[in-house]
Amino acid sequence: MRLGTSPLLEGRRIFHSRDVDETRAWLRSKEIQFDLLDRKNVGPDVRVNGVYLPNMYVGYLQYGVQAAVRAAPTRKDFWIHLPVRGSLTAEFGSDNIFCNTRRAVIMSPTRHNYNSMRLDAGCARVHIYFHQDALLRQLTALLGEPMDQPIEFEPALALTSSYGRTLASYLLAAVADLERPDAMLHNPIMMTMFEQFITTGLLLSHPHTCSERLRQREKPISPRDVKRAIDYMESNLDAPITFQTSCKSPASPAAPCSSISRIAGAFRPCAICAMPAFSGREKY
Repeated sequence: MRLGTSPLLEGRRIFHSRDVDETRAWLRSKEIQFDLLDRKNVGPDVRVNGVYLPNMYVGYLQYGVQAAVRAAPTRKDFWIHLPVRGSLTAEFGSDNIFCNTRRAVIMSPTRHNYNSMRLDAGCARVHIYFHQDALLRQLTALLGEPMDQPIEFEPALALTSSYGRTLASYLLAAVADLERPDAMLHNPIMMTMFEQFITTGLLLSHPHTCSERLRQREKPISPRDVKRAIDYMESNLDAPITFQTSCKSPASPAAPCSSISRIAGAFRPCAICAMPAFSGREKY
């Protein structure tokens, strides 16, 4: 995931600063501790650019100095950090994961010091975070039953193969889109589809503590349930349709007709985002 030297999402500025104290105060307001590792270099070039979606944040971040950052334990977000330049080391107690343009890291709030990192001066990264409640809702829908355990992802994510490569390519495409004034992701329907793609792909394709439960739910689905989902989508083409809403009966929205993983498989085997893809094709 190697790019040029220019910052990304410059048209989506959230915070820029070259002052250490100002940077530290701003990050503290976000419940993040910031410390310089090289006291001789006191000239940071901090750029926080990004976009807040309903259940997700997509952003670009650089500090321009060697630094250590740590999120407060009160934060309960899931983070994915994908370096586009330089390197960082994610720290989990006594375990460290070195990340560069070939490896990303997934931070789960169940881990000790879950969002603690050391970054070199040239490190720049694209990152996303999910609200914990939104991710758990998606997992509950995938399982078709209530969640009774916390979710924790395998932290290392290779960006050169499988899901990691897919995630990186789609995320960079989203960043490129968001840099345009007429971004397609401004559309609420496309925004919902993008969130669904990322969260569902992560839950279905990357190892976590509930992966085995998801595999056990992979059973054939009845044609009746598929028809109910299609009927629902065709009658709600102007609304942002998610896997959760599509898996509910139009006659009784509170009663799920099937788990999301089974519905998705019925539309296209092995597809990460089969339902939103079908819905989008019908809309446009």
